[in-house]
Amino acid sequence: MTSTRHVRVTCPSCHAQGDFTVYKSINTKESPALKAKVRDGSLFQFVCPQCGMKTTVDYPFLYHQPEDHYMINYGKLEDGAKALEMLRGKGVALKDWATEMEKTTRPYVLRAVDDRLAFREKLFIFDAGLDDRLVEIYKFMVCYQYAAAGKARSTPTSTQTRKAITASSSCAAKRRSGSRISRARSTTRSTRSTQRSSAISGRRSLWWMRRGRGSS
Repeated sequence: MTSTRHVRVTCPSCHAQGDFTVYKSINTKESPALKAKVRDGSLFQFVCPQCGMKTTVDYPFLYHQPEDHYMINYGKLEDGAKALEMLRGKGVALKDWATEMEKTTRPYVLRAVDDRLAFREKLFIFDAGLDDRLVEIYKFMVCYQYAAAGKARSTPTSTQTRKAITASSSCAAKRRSGSRISRARSTTRSTRSTQRSSAISGRRSLWWMRRGRGSS
């Protein structure tokens, strides 16, 4: 059944107070209009009567959609005992109640979440007729593959490593070859300079010898 209580909420903007309806449990068969409000989030929005500011009010509740045979308890997971109390029917324990339901209709899907986005995700999964357990496995696989792909991009492959080593070796070889050419050119210039000096010295000696003979 749908169960509510009224509380006073203070606007975080102008600090004015207003009445707000908190749902302890929601039964969509009894209150079908609440299905859309739960999905678009308007059921959890407080509109300030003074300034009109919208504020999301977060509180635990039990969502029951009997026409599709599932229940979702939203709230802190440590409040599991309270969730079990809310899921009890006609004074019997949850296990006995679920077994009794299986006798007359298909089994109920019972879920507990502590995050508003996770709660909405469950609703959309069930609306699409999917198995939320398989969706969770698929999400894990996608995240794992994404992480593996990112690791592969950050770590060079063997081919990339070989190319890098080859490029580095080629650059080193070019530097060594350039160094040898420079040394060879320096040696050639030095030899030529020595040869020119020797030729000049020889010509000077020959000139002095000739001058000496002429004088005698």
